[in-house]
Amino acid sequence: MAKKVDINDAKIEYEDHIKEFEKFEKAVIDQISVLINENDIKLAIPIQSRIKAFASLSEKQESGRFTMKKSILELQDLIGFRILMLFKRDVESIVRLIDDNFDILKEYNTDEKLSADQFGYSSKHLIIKIKDEWLKVPLYKNLGKYTGEIQIRTLSQHHWAETSNILQYKDKTSAPREILRSIGRVSALLEMVDLEYERLLNEREKYNEEIKTDYNKSEKLNVDTLRIVLDKNLPIKNRKDDEPYSELLREILEFGIDTSEELEALIVRRKDEVIIAEKEALEKSTVNPRADIGVFYSFAGLIRNIMRFEDLEKYVKIREKNKKN
Repeated sequence: MAKKVDINDAKIEYEDHIKEFEKFEKAVIDQISVLINENDIKLAIPIQSRIKAFASLSEKQESGRFTMKKSILELQDLIGFRILMLFKRDVESIVRLIDDNFDILKEYNTDEKLSADQFGYSSKHLIIKIKDEWLKVPLYKNLGKYTGEIQIRTLSQHHWAETSNILQYKDKTSAPREILRSIGRVSALLEMVDLEYERLLNEREKYNEEIKTDYNKSEKLNVDTLRIVLDKNLPIKNRKDDEPYSELLREILEFGIDTSEELEALIVRRKDEVIIAEKEALEKSTVNPRADIGVFYSFAGLIRNIMRFEDLEKYVKIREKNKKN
């Protein structure tokens, strides 16, 4: 039988390392957040993290679920992270980014560990450590000995995981026979949500590809055709990643512009005026993070100014009405 580390010695070691645990936790979150932003991946909620409390570590040791032979650092999930995605396709995207930027010591999917009569959820688990190159940076130089566990799943998978933990139905023997069918339906519905989101994304991508080259300019504007019209008719450098297309579409329709053809005509008619207005705004601006690329207005700002130049009274009424709502 393996000899256990004395629990008092383990507590001293834990307290000696806690500040470095916190540094590791922050470093991993910071790096993954940068990767997510650079690759335009949308999370369901911000990255979650935790450092396992010593009481939890001690309970795990005493219950026999983990045996420390020499150090608490043998516990690979001492520092944990959870990344929840809106879409299933982004799970693999995140895994690839982490693989490129961290050392993955172990990778598994929870549903691969389930037997046929067990209930469960799909969740990617990665045991990671930071790459050796990081250790050359003074801030990270002492973090090479730490590992962390990253859980990656969709929001639907997370709903099932949390529900399973609360109900404690791990397999058919732990669940009343009367509700087995309900469990099966809920599990299937949540899986179907992810599949239908994938179908939706695929259909939207196909539609957007088609309208890039061929769309009926006399049809009523929607969010996707609005995006195409603005890309074609406004300086692309002005576009922000988080343009409020849905909100802007509502204002445009309320202004009386219903089709792509009408919007394009309005932009052509007022484009010179709005370019002059942007130059004047740049000259007056003292704080503008995009001034170095000669940009003051976003797409939304340009279109709102175009509507203002076209009919100031009508535009002001629309803005006031929407503020009240």
